[in-house]
Amino acid sequence: VVTGGNKGIGFEIARKLAEQKGVKTILTARSTERGAAACDALKKDGLEVQFHLLNIDDKKSIATFSEWIRKEYGGLDILVNNAAVAFKSSDPTPFKGQAAPTLKTNYWGTLDVCEALIPIMREGGNVVNVASRAGTSALKGMSEERRVEFLDPKMTKEGLGKLCNTFVEDVKDG
Repeated sequence: VVTGGNKGIGFEIARKLAEQKGVKTILTARSTERGAAACDALKKDGLEVQFHLLNIDDKKSIATFSEWIRKEYGGLDILVNNAAVAFKSSDPTPFKGQAAPTLKTNYWGTLDVCEALIPIMREGGNVVNVASRAGTSALKGMSEERRVEFLDPKMTKEGLGKLCNTFVEDVKDG
């Protein structure tokens, strides 16, 4: 399963997985039109790929997808968390307007996908989280205290969730 597989890195990851003998590749996207087009492009190259709608910002969409995977395949072996949002540097949205939607998808959405799909992973399954250096750019604008908290190697899932919420509030407050 490749989330956000309709373009860019996700599309190429889906391609590479589909090229592997015996790997059933499911490309997901939040847009049926873009996801189906990406799937069709790979099929034109002779690859076996299946598309399924998945919006990682929507718990109902995640639950529907998880149930479909369980019923259709009995589980999964590989989960590539690639779906994300990124504001372009030219985007006029101020940073305080970018923080919440970015974390909603890139942290909370990815976490929700993991919590839904890891329980149905087969033994020996793998999770790959795609990330970029863009995530570290937010650290530069933080107070030293927040930066230390985010980089704490002992951070728990609960602690990180609280810290993400605090970060969004801090950004809103300037």
